Amino acid sequence: MLGAVAACAALLLLIGVITKAGQYAGYSIATHWTRWQLSYGRLVDTSWDGQSAFILEHFDTHPVPEEVPMERYVVDVGAHDGLWLSNSHLFLQLGFHALLVEPKEDTFQLLLDNVGVYRESGNATVVNVAVGPEPNWLMMKSAGWWDGTEAYVTEFLCHSMQRGCVRVVPIDQLFRQHRVPRFPFLLSIDTEQNGSFMTGYMQALHDANYFPLYLILENVADRFDRLKALGYTHLQEFRYDSVFRLSITL
Repeated sequence: MLGAVAACAALLLLIGVITKAGQYAGYSIATHWTRWQLSYGRLVDTSWDGQSAFILEHFDTHPVPEEVPMERYVVDVGAHDGLWLSNSHLFLQLGFHALLVEPKEDTFQLLLDNVGVYRESGNATVVNVAVGPEPNWLMMKSAGWWDGTEAYVTEFLCHSMQRGCVRVVPIDQLFRQHRVPRFPFLLSIDTEQNGSFMTGYMQALHDANYFPLYLILENVADRFDRLKALGYTHLQEFRYDSVFRLSITL
């Protein structure tokens, strides 16, 4: 009996140490585990802090007016492997269509495998390009995260004939090439770029008459006024990410 009590105490201590270590590293394991226990039946939200679930819950109580031709379509720029900290995975499970964009070649191969069932059903389109303000070519180099996964990358300009070079496409061109609807449900951009890039992308989409219902953008905490001018209302902060909703639909 005493042995069992001691074992339980040791296990609880170990969990506490691991959770504390994760928090010191900027990542809460406790929060991560909670996200996997969402009350969406068998659905799983793998977004970092539950951004995807938040959007679904918000949409449940704030449906779009009938005159807004919103479509069940998600664009995930910087989709990584389609599972790890994914802002699109939950929506694919719900039957949404998705355009998944990942520039790094080895991560792109994982993405192809992880969303294979959705590609076969025609719900997921996966493209190996980078998004930037103008056409170009980039070399992607990993930097890695504390837990060993690859996420952050360093970019180098390169020649199109170099092995490992990836094409850079302006975001409005990307939308046109892949026939993204004018009012997709969600646009998520996770490209490790600063807020000026995010607002630049949104300006380009606005000018091209694309109006995503929800946005998940990183590094825009100082750009709320600019996004408001483009027609978006700030809803919630999630660590590095900010969630917005198209103002005319609220």
